[in-house]
Amino acid sequence: MNQQSNSEELEIIGLIKKLNHVLINEMIKASKEHGITPTQVIVIKYIWLNESATLSSVSAGIGLSMSTTSGIVDRLVKGDFIKAERSETDRRTVKLTLTQKTKELGVRIKESQEIFIKKIFDKVSEEERHQLKRILKKFHMVLTEKV
Repeated sequence: MNQQSNSEELEIIGLIKKLNHVLINEMIKASKEHGITPTQVIVIKYIWLNESATLSSVSAGIGLSMSTTSGIVDRLVKGDFIKAERSETDRRTVKLTLTQKTKELGVRIKESQEIFIKKIFDKVSEEERHQLKRILKKFHMVLTEKV
């Protein structure tokens, strides 16, 4: 591998890091506008996608400890974003559901995301989108291959 090739590869990785940083900052900004943290958004999204979510399934699903997840859930319950109800058959199980407030918030967040995404992709041709998608799929495949 020559020095120019190595430099180009490092530049590509640097660009991926910069894109990730911009997207994370956008998520932080959007969540602040709605009075919640990015981690709370992740918990809400998990519950949104998993209707029979429990405290333990959320913890496992987002990769946080039970105590950390419990603290996040407690704050979301206090903020009226989710409801936590103990199972009548197993008192150790806490079922989590979204409140109407959060369902409405979810629609607004989705609309904000769509506007943000449209703003980006309006500046990229259809051919460039297809190329990017193909390249990103290839990167994903290479990165997730079993060695």
